[in-house]
Amino acid sequence: MGASLVAGFLPVVPAVVLVTLALYGPMAWFCLYASRRWGTGRVRADLGATIRPIDAAYGLAAALGALQVERLVLLAVEVLHLPVRSNVDDLSPSDDRALYLTLAAVAVVAAPIVEELFFRGLLLSALRSRLAPALAIAVQALVFGAYHASPGYGWDNIGLALILAGVGVVFGVAAQWSRRLGPGMVGHALINATVFVVLLARG
Repeated sequence: MGASLVAGFLPVVPAVVLVTLALYGPMAWFCLYASRRWGTGRVRADLGATIRPIDAAYGLAAALGALQVERLVLLAVEVLHLPVRSNVDDLSPSDDRALYLTLAAVAVVAAPIVEELFFRGLLLSALRSRLAPALAIAVQALVFGAYHASPGYGWDNIGLALILAGVGVVFGVAAQWSRRLGPGMVGHALINATVFVVLLARG
């Protein structure tokens, strides 16, 4: 992971902050720009970035649905003998606990906010203006899966990209159904938290 490489030259927290800004800064900036350029300038209103108390329940349902979709896509990937390499394969809690916990915080807080704003808020909204809802959801899901590919993994990315595209479908349906990002943000945070809890349990 990029943070692990940068951490070899900088202290853990600054390294993770630097990589996080590099990954999410442009996405967050473009959401703000798009809101001001083509919307009202109010990101919450333009992209549906609102969370309600009921979204705790909706988000849990979305997370459970996403986990089931992950299992189904993984089964299909295995049947087709496609390679799967996760972007957390090289991360171990025992190697550097501070780095692990900082990355976990980014994954559970920053990623759900920025990625949902960009993929389910901005991108899905833009696609819905030109495509049928189902097709718009599918396209944003494929882009979401491709975004998580790591260049160094090459062809090994294909399985992970397909699995995460399935997750993107679930969160896209949640955004389409609720017309806001709250359920997806909560579900996204729960999914990422589950990954890091499992790694911690194994580590």
